[in-house]
Amino acid sequence: MRFSTSLLLAASAISAVLASDVHDLNGDNFDAFFETEDTKPVLLEFFAPWCGHCKALAPSYEEAATALKTQDIRLAKVDCDANSALCAKYEVQGYPTLKVVFNGDVKNAKAYSGQRNTDAIITYMEKQSKDVVEPLTSTESLDAFKSHKISFVVFHDKDDKTTFDTFKKSAEDFRDDTYLFGAVTDPEVAKAEGVTFPAIVTYRDFDEPKVEFDGKIESEAINAFVRRFSLHLFGEVGPETYAAYSTAGLPLGFVFVEDREDEAVSSVLDAFKEAAKKHHGKVNIATINAKIYGSHADKVNLESEKWPAFAIHDFATNKKYVFDQSKDMTPEAIATFLDEFVEGKILATLKSEPIPTAEEQSETAVTIVVGNTYDDLVLNNDLDVLVEYYAPWCGHCKKLAPDYELLAEKYKPFSDKIRIAKVDATSNDVDASIHGFPTIKLFAAGKKGKDDKPADYSGPRTPESLAEFIAAEGTYKINAYTEEVPEPVKEDKAEEPVAESTSESESKPAATESEAAKETKETKDEL
Repeated sequence: MRFSTSLLLAASAISAVLASDVHDLNGDNFDAFFETEDTKPVLLEFFAPWCGHCKALAPSYEEAATALKTQDIRLAKVDCDANSALCAKYEVQGYPTLKVVFNGDVKNAKAYSGQRNTDAIITYMEKQSKDVVEPLTSTESLDAFKSHKISFVVFHDKDDKTTFDTFKKSAEDFRDDTYLFGAVTDPEVAKAEGVTFPAIVTYRDFDEPKVEFDGKIESEAINAFVRRFSLHLFGEVGPETYAAYSTAGLPLGFVFVEDREDEAVSSVLDAFKEAAKKHHGKVNIATINAKIYGSHADKVNLESEKWPAFAIHDFATNKKYVFDQSKDMTPEAIATFLDEFVEGKILATLKSEPIPTAEEQSETAVTIVVGNTYDDLVLNNDLDVLVEYYAPWCGHCKKLAPDYELLAEKYKPFSDKIRIAKVDATSNDVDASIHGFPTIKLFAAGKKGKDDKPADYSGPRTPESLAEFIAAEGTYKINAYTEEVPEPVKEDKAEEPVAESTSESESKPAATESEAAKETKETKDEL
């Protein structure tokens, strides 16, 4: 009997589904699945069949499910097109949404924060199912632990609770990362490893494979050690590494090259590698594929299509430091640039739109802020300043615009105390923490110091709600919608001036009501 190709393919597809180690959940079996006595965490994916990211994740998700099955760690998925009520119940707003469920408590599940590839999923879920610090009781168990890509081990006397607890606290801080943490209390194992109590060592399958911590055993110092040595000395920025670099606590130097293996740029790369060694711990340096991610050049204030190119992004301040693209990128010039950056001698290259003309500003009641005026108009003054960070392409921002204009009009009588402002966060270097649009923050007068943080707005996006927010979080407590604006006081003019007589009048600005709207933020993928 002869079978058509389509039938064979259909049979193959059915077989693949039946062989899947990912549990397919729906409204009928969902609750029962999580009522089992299995105490190990479950990774749960809410997906949509049409979602490109879901399709890309599927093979890795299947492979991870098969690998983790041997450890009784389960992976499950829910088709939100077919189970819309179930997904709405758990407030799924995008695809794929990955959650780690502990003890069957889906409602309080935590978001999966690892990378979306097989190895990362396996390592992440293994860590969730174990103690954050794994006991290593023999040389053999230590050797097996060292075989992971990155691991950190504390060697301490079994009675030294202080060292262990400090190390464990740091391990908890990095629980969602892919590297592992272990502990050795056997002095013979430590002796065989060539370390003395107390000690912390990282083992890696790249660069220097074994590095011993040389600082004071405190959480902050240990965390800095973990961030520093979990990254390659001279690695590559991509979707799987960008988050680690951006949260490492150090500025990142982007070396844009079209091909890292190209001999034509070998001297340039060698120079950057030497600089990375010299300034390790002060600035991270990594290449980025200009063919694939060349558009990222604009985000660090570089001109596109001119490679190789180099710029440093200080994530803490959102400032960028650009190597002049009109100059030759010689080893000497590279070394000098990095030396001067570390010494604080390089000025930041500020991305800014032109300062609006008086005519342009007169067309709107909202104060237009750009990169070059941000400090003066937002930070260096005694006003309560409400700032909308927007993107020109953002639909929610466009919808907000007329109401935001009404808010600014309402606050005009209080311009000596309140400023309603907006800034295109895609075209100006402003706040490094802005990742969605629109984002609205209030900078209160007298609370704009180095250690002060602006108040974030997450309410309804209406003028009245925004005014309430200004009154609640601002220094002047003015709500322009509920506070009456007094009539201007007119000075009586005497027919003849009276000696030693003065007339003082004080106008009380009217308060505006603002209704802060909780926004659904539109975001763009970084890489």
